[in-house]
Amino acid sequence: MVFEVGNYIIADEWKEVYDYLGMAATCPKDAKDFIKKANGEAIEVNIGTCYGGDVYSASEIYTDLKNYDGGVKIKITGLAASAASLIAMAGECEMSPTAQIMVHNVSTFADGDYH
Repeated sequence: MVFEVGNYIIADEWKEVYDYLGMAATCPKDAKDFIKKANGEAIEVNIGTCYGGDVYSASEIYTDLKNYDGGVKIKITGLAASAASLIAMAGECEMSPTAQIMVHNVSTFADGDYH
């Protein structure tokens, strides 16, 4: 089973707004629902292009995936930026040679940080 992580990581309460606007986003409830549906089958998490987002929601998704007993394999095919890089650590990770992962210090808004 393949769980797609795309565009932005958001809190559950924002999912309806993103869906209404036709914007791809992933929230903790998406992961919980997917894990329940997987019912012990191995899960492949595909991170295509994800710009990051809410680190608390990413932490929740990471924890749910990390605690899943059916096995989790992460595939990064494009960009796993910011909060998405946290989700990428939830299982054995495979990256395309042209993919990117971006890790940075936490910030409350988009801003550069040389550390």
